[in-house]
Amino acid sequence: MKSQGTLMRLCSINLTIHYGEKVAEEYFDDTKGYSIEFMDMDMKEAMKFRLKMKRKMKDLSYVDALGYQIANRMNIPFLTGDMAFEGVSNVEFVK
Repeated sequence: MKSQGTLMRLCSINLTIHYGEKVAEEYFDDTKGYSIEFMDMDMKEAMKFRLKMKRKMKDLSYVDALGYQIANRMNIPFLTGDMAFEGVSNVEFVK
């Protein structure tokens, strides 16, 4: 199963709650061409990674765990500002 755009839809809902429907619609329209497909295996591996990090007292969001897994599968660095990823391979910190 492929879930294209699902994260964007969740982000859109979150933006609607915080900034209103107009901003959410603009965000969704502006970014829909950048969605990346993810597979069931990505989600499974992301949840394993999230649990592993939680055991190290590092609480990652589901979206961050999934993003990290997708980056690994695609052989690209995962960009984050979340210090919970400190010491994790394949991570580049940005501000």
